[in-house]
Amino acid sequence: MSMGSYSTEFTRGDTFRRTFTLSFAGVVGNLTGGSAAMELKRSRTPTAPSVVFTPYLSIPTPTNGKIILEVPASFTANMEVGRYYWDLKYTDASGRQFRYIGGTIDVNERVTA
Repeated sequence: MSMGSYSTEFTRGDTFRRTFTLSFAGVVGNLTGGSAAMELKRSRTPTAPSVVFTPYLSIPTPTNGKIILEVPASFTANMEVGRYYWDLKYTDASGRQFRYIGGTIDVNERVTA
């Protein structure tokens, strides 16, 4: 499976929410028994320090193929402004791992308090 690319942005101190729908060969995936992980890094090097978003991922209804990311404002308020590289890794129930999607996320400074 080739990894998709998605770039987005959010404002530091705001809640950041996205929904990812996993499909395999055009069929919405059944994510029962699987898990997801997501990290952001300031550079693409594997040893670069990371911001871990994994605790903010959920799979509330595994049969609809959706992974929900909701990062609270209290967490994003402490992030440095700038560009981050990220990817979303899905591990199925049998332990197979797939890097499903990745790209860049720009964290912007708040203008209005």
